[in-house]
Amino acid sequence: MNADDKIIKIFIINSLIKINNRYKKLELNQNLFNQGIDSLDFFKLIFILEQKFKLKINQKDYNKLNLSLIHISEPTRQ
Repeated sequence: MNADDKIIKIFIINSLIKINNRYKKLELNQNLFNQGIDSLDFFKLIFILEQKFKLKINQKDYNKLNLSLIHISEPTRQ
């Protein structure tokens, strides 16, 4: 894992914890939906990521996202 990936993973976990304290026990190597993240929190996370990293994730690509934090790589910037 490179330093950028680690920063993004930590940012995602911290963002989810701020959204809902129940996400404190998330596993980094498991799909977030399989761990109980709900769709509203998913959309909040997308918005936070877009704002923080100055990127746009197209809605048609939401279903392609693998929310397992172990697979995070550099997002496509527009």
